[in-house]
Amino acid sequence: MNGTGDDEALTLDPGENWEYPTWYYGVASNARITKDKYQSGSGTITVYYRTGITKEATELLGWTAYSGDFASLGWVGIRVEG
Repeated sequence: MNGTGDDEALTLDPGENWEYPTWYYGVASNARITKDKYQSGSGTITVYYRTGITKEATELLGWTAYSGDFASLGWVGIRVEG
């Protein structure tokens, strides 16, 4: 990840990944991950998430491919793969 604010850019080579720090989102029936694209690039990315009732438990869970809104159990982690 480089840049700051609206100039942040995540550049991944095929097979690379980036994990965002696990944070407390809150219990919600509709959690949504949005992607913004400000710079041109090539290739595709896959976004994964995991959610649990504690930070520690969440970080031990496997990843689920993101395909739409999901129910947050409190803590959320996000992983992007190139």
